[in-house]
Order: sequence, then structure tokens, then C-alpha cells
Amino acid sequence: MTALTSSLKGRMLAFVTAVAVALGLAIVAGSQPAHAANRDGLRADATDTCIWDGVGFWVQRCDVWSQAMGRNIPVQIQPATNGGNAGLYLLDGLRATDDTNAWVNDVNAAQTYVDSNITLVMPVGGAGSFYADWNSSAKYDLHDPVNYQWETFLTSELPGYLESNFGVARNNNSIAGLSMGGTAALTLAGKHPEQFRQALSFSGFLTTTVPG
Repeated sequence: MTALTSSLKGRMLAFVTAVAVALGLAIVAGSQPAHAANRDGLRADATDTCIWDGVGFWVQRCDVWSQAMGRNIPVQIQPATNGGNAGLYLLDGLRATDDTNAWVNDVNAAQTYVDSNITLVMPVGGAGSFYADWNSSAKYDLHDPVNYQWETFLTSELPGYLESNFGVARNNNSIAGLSMGGTAALTLAGKHPEQFRQALSFSGFLTTTVPG
């Protein structure tokens, strides 16, 4: 991920935009009520709250409770401009941090999509997870285990939150990822076609059984 040049990152983001528009990831009229027409309001419910993210462009940083992982998962969300019900999930690379998603740090997806009618969904964290459900702790330290249940979170827990708070339909989403996230994007879309209408991979590990 660090080897990508600024120019390549810019072309990559422009390509995502073009493909999303070309394939008609916009609105499935009437399929779900829209609650995100007003970008100025921070979302909040009984258990989860949002704050304004420092990246700007109406991005909210929301703590979304995951029963599967037993903790809140930060998600950076930019609501659709006019209450559109489409969502675009953007997944991070292998070195994902707990501070911010690379799609608003290394490239500014929020600025690129600021005038779109698509809600950006950018989960924070999950380094080395491949956004999968793990059978055991992701750390050797038994006194400080790391419970990775990312597939469950992204496909079973987060969609309901997005539907209730941002008007994102459960069946009108695309998913894209870089490196590790590219692998996960294709895997999750293949396993959950009812949720994701298209998938994009940038430098993903698409044949994980090949040495190197």
C-alpha cells in the first residue's frame, strides 16, 4: 500500500468513481425510506453515537456496536447527498490502523464523493484480518485476545445500523478494497450477493494458495 504513488492513488479513486456511476450504483427507487437527506445532523441512537470526523466533507465517525466482537467498531460514514439509499463500502489494506481508514487518509474518497448520492462506508481497524471471521484470537497473547469477526460485522450487524440511521438499503451496495481489502471485497461479495451488487479489488491477493 505504501508503494502506491500519489498519481496512481488518484487514478485508482477516479476509476472507482467512474465504475460506480457507469454500473448505475445510485438509487433503487422506493426500496427503502431515506433518512440521510440532511447531512448536517449527527446520527445517534440508544447505543451508538457519531462525531464529526476531522477529514471534513460531512464525514461522521460513528461507534457501531458489534455483538460478535464485543466492542464498538469505528466506522467513517459520509451520507449520500440527497438521501440516496446506495452504499459503497471501502476496505483498508493489511496495515489498517485504529485511527482512520486509508480511503480518507492516503486518498480523499470523501472529497471525491462529496457531491454524490452514495453513502460511503469506511470501517476503521482490522489490521491483518482480511475482514473475515476468525476461529480464534488474532494474537498469541492469551491475556489480551483480539476477537476478529469482521464478516459478521460487515454483513449482519452494520447493514441494520446503516439502514436505520443513514437510509442505506441492505441490497443496494458495492464494495471495494485495497490489497487485503481487495481480497475481502471479492470474498464478501461472492458470499453475500444479496448485499453487494458489485465488487472491486485493487492489488488484492486473489489467489491466496499461490506461494508469494
